[in-house]
Amino acid sequence: DPESIQVDSSGSKVYLATSQATIVVVDISTNSVAETISLPVSTAKSNNLILSNDETHVYVGSSTSNLLYK
Repeated sequence: DPESIQVDSSGSKVYLATSQATIVVVDISTNSVAETISLPVSTAKSNNLILSNDETHVYVGSSTSNLLYK
């Protein structure tokens, strides 16, 4: 189950933060995983996602490591 979900402004990509310290990027047009991003700390619980205004970065807040990943 996703911990957090963000959709880009065009509605073409969905970013899902998982409890396994990964971010899954789903391409809506193909309904498939476009990319899986592993967080640098394997024990991190990624519970907040925010896309930058220009949508070139995804910021991930972790409640277990008190870190912010970019």
